[in-house]
Amino acid sequence: MVRKPFSKRDKPQPHKLTEEISEIVRLRVFRTLEAQTGGAFRFALPMVGQRCETEYGHLQRSTDYPPGTVEDRVLEHFRVCDSDQALDFLEFLFQSQPFFGNQQAVDAINEIFREVGIGYEFTRFAISDTTMPNGGRRVELLQTPQAIRISNTLVHQTTTAPALQLLANPLCKRANDEMLQAHQLFRDGYFDKAIASAGQALESVLKIICEQKRWPLRPTQDTLGNLLATVKDQGLILDFYKDVLSGSGKVRNNIGAHGTATTPYLPATEAQAEHMIGMTAAHIVFLARLAALA
Repeated sequence: MVRKPFSKRDKPQPHKLTEEISEIVRLRVFRTLEAQTGGAFRFALPMVGQRCETEYGHLQRSTDYPPGTVEDRVLEHFRVCDSDQALDFLEFLFQSQPFFGNQQAVDAINEIFREVGIGYEFTRFAISDTTMPNGGRRVELLQTPQAIRISNTLVHQTTTAPALQLLANPLCKRANDEMLQAHQLFRDGYFDKAIASAGQALESVLKIICEQKRWPLRPTQDTLGNLLATVKDQGLILDFYKDVLSGSGKVRNNIGAHGTATTPYLPATEAQAEHMIGMTAAHIVFLARLAALA
């Protein structure tokens, strides 16, 4: 383990987060990825470059950049592209063979981002490790890391991050996909859809709990209210918690996409979507721990 230098030990995290990934940070990321893969990082660059060209139609480069190898052109793209494309670049890398399952590389990038106050973090690799009847093992990569936005560090550390870690369990794949989609929609500015997706994730977790406990369940019919009534009747939550946990449903129905409340539809704001994601993440952690899914 590499020890932090004196200049960084016990240094507090920045109070204000930024969404800008500077060229200095990108250089640190590049050197870290090289070290984490023993140089295999460069073998992934042509594939990442092809993905970038597929998505954007070209690679970014500075006006005075001289001709070079494919690897050089892809690295130049990472150096000069905007911050959103830099996050795409790292996601594409984590999807490439040299990085499959390399959680240490993801952790190292997240540590750099935390240190300099960048308001994004990458989720964990989701991997299924199954023991086969013949005694062998089957390891399946279910999901590669995705960039999620961090709006409030304390909320993220105490609710959002634990929820995503719980949902990385293969058992919770659907709920995990819905929660990650909520983060992506939030990042893209679709706040009403982010609220709806977070609400779906909570319902999916409740359905998983009912399935695992073999409690009454109608997968295509049970609403959040019905699911909460079931887990209350089965003794998982105290009576008053039904009202507390139903708050996510009330937010979704009134300001989320495809809301079902009888009141007029209200446009969703960034603050409301952020609150919904944080509130729902807290509910998911609470329920998962009560049900011993954690």
